[in-house]
Amino acid sequence: MTQRDERLAKVAKSISDASDLVTLLSERLPAAKPWQRALKTNLADLDRLAQILRMTISLGRPDDEVITAAAALHEASRRTGAALAGSRVDNTTLAALKLVFDLTRTIHSEITALAS
Repeated sequence: MTQRDERLAKVAKSISDASDLVTLLSERLPAAKPWQRALKTNLADLDRLAQILRMTISLGRPDDEVITAAAALHEASRRTGAALAGSRVDNTTLAALKLVFDLTRTIHSEITALAS
């Protein structure tokens, strides 16, 4: 397996893991409190952006479009975490969001490296 294949496999696994984690968080999170409703909205946005990235890759779009889609996903995960700073969110949810952020950072950096 070449280094490019290994990176592609890492990107695919990271996209799948991030998407699964976002889905699980969204399904398990009640919408009783304002921060929970805001988080559900942000999670829906992350799910939509992950789908856009998957479609961009599968359609064989140019590298700059794939990088832009990966950057949008990473930025949305950063904003989601920042929006919860100082809120009453539990530590488990914060840890899951940190993992989503780390996964999207990996996705973005690997896609950028593959394009260069």
